Amino acid sequence: MANNKFYFIFAAIFLSVLLVGCNRSTAIDKAEQYISTVEQIDIPNDVRVIGLGEATHGNVELQELKKDVFEALIRNESVQVFVLEGDFGGGQQINHFILEGKGTAEEAVNALDYHIYKTEQMIEFVQWMHDYNATVSEDGKIYFYGNDMQRYDYNKKGLLDYYKVVNIDAANKYTDQLENVSNNTMRELSPKTEQTN
Repeated sequence: MANNKFYFIFAAIFLSVLLVGCNRSTAIDKAEQYISTVEQIDIPNDVRVIGLGEATHGNVELQELKKDVFEALIRNESVQVFVLEGDFGGGQQINHFILEGKGTAEEAVNALDYHIYKTEQMIEFVQWMHDYNATVSEDGKIYFYGNDMQRYDYNKKGLLDYYKVVNIDAANKYTDQLENVSNNTMRELSPKTEQTN
């Protein structure tokens, strides 16, 4: 019991010292020069890729800001390709919705396996992209992609659907080989498991 009390006191002191050290920040001089409204965003013409990071996942203010920034980039900067850190197959469901109207915005967003994206703001943004695409010509349409591969269900579905069109024998072969590969089993898979299929 005495050892536990000692470790608790040591942890409390260590945490207090750490937190005091974190509070030693200085204000940025003339910070207003780095601040602009969303509508004032002006991307130089030679920029090909725009990255947007976020300090937190899921808080409503950042989700609303992100939606507003993306809409402004599409409207004002002619951005046409949106890539999200999310599974490729789930992103394809969003892409099908915004291009072809398959399903609903909510169903498309729910296809993404990351729960941090399942927000009202993301659903509104995906619906906005769909509505925007309905008003522009083919060469002005927006495309949506996920760039992660660690979720399997929609990736596997897309692959098997493709092979059903171009090569039914390959579709049957891969359907059998990938039978046990899913989001639910992804942490249990090993090279040996995959080779036995």
